[in-house]
Amino acid sequence: MRQLHPIIVEEIPDSIKKYVKQIEKVTFPKQECTSDVGILHTAKGRYVLKRTKGEKYRKWLYKEYYVLKNIQALAECRSPNVYKFVQTAEESWLLLEFFEGKTVREYLEKEDNEEKREHIVYEMGRLLARIHDAKCPEQLVSKQLWIHRMLCCKRQSTI
Repeated sequence: MRQLHPIIVEEIPDSIKKYVKQIEKVTFPKQECTSDVGILHTAKGRYVLKRTKGEKYRKWLYKEYYVLKNIQALAECRSPNVYKFVQTAEESWLLLEFFEGKTVREYLEKEDNEEKREHIVYEMGRLLARIHDAKCPEQLVSKQLWIHRMLCCKRQSTI
C-alpha cells in the first residue's frame, strides 16, 4: 500500500501557486491511497489539490483530469471544475474546484434516521441513473468495449 504524505506549500508547482494566489493554509481530508490530497485555503476560496507519484498513479491522475475536463458540458451531473494539471519529472498535480459537503459514506455512517438514510441512497441512485443516461462526450468514446479494455489491462498487469 502506498504511503500518503501531506502536501507542503513549498512543494506545490509555481503555476498552481500563481493561479490560487496566496495560500493561507492546507488541510487534509480523510484519504484513500492513490493520491496525496490537500484542501488549499486561499483568499479566493478553497481548492482541492491532488498529487501523485509513481507511473501507475500518475497515469490514473491524468485520466481523472482528462475525463473531468471532458464531462464539464454534461448537464446531467455537476462535476468539479478543473483548473490546472501539472506534470513534473517526479510528480503529477491536479487542482480542482472544492465542493462543500460530506461524502455519502460519511453521511450514512453518522445518520441514525432510517428515512433520511434511505432518501440519500435513493438520490444517489437517481444521480447514477442520470449519469448513465447521459450521452458520452465524443472525446471519451472508445472503439473498444469497456469490458475488453478492463480484461486486457488486468491480464497484462498480472504477467
